[in-house]
Amino acid sequence: RQKASIHESWTEGKEAMLQQKDYETATLSEIKALLKKHEAFESDLAAHQDRVEQIAAIAQELNELDYYDSPSVNARCQKICDQWDNLGALTQKRREALERTEKLLETIDQLYLEYAKRAAPFNNWMEGA
Repeated sequence: RQKASIHESWTEGKEAMLQQKDYETATLSEIKALLKKHEAFESDLAAHQDRVEQIAAIAQELNELDYYDSPSVNARCQKICDQWDNLGALTQKRREALERTEKLLETIDQLYLEYAKRAAPFNNWMEGA
């Protein structure tokens, strides 16, 4: 029960955080910072995998012992496992969105640089004309 409570309090707010679209208006440097923050979250998420497995193992053990409140334990365990799967999917989806945005902004930066390189000689010619 305590492990489940600790896990549930850790997951609180994580789904909303993973669904933020803060990257849509970010600059390239902000995207890089968001990616670093996301990588740290992924490490934290991986560290919590063990806790979810422990909760599932305890629920299984209680089932095998014919614990009187097994249906309640199973329901809570199922909810935790479903939420865990959802967190994993949202984490992957956010990583893909961050990486896609980073690539897009890097391409835009390259295009600006290319434009500046080509515009400089033209500007010099215009000033001389």
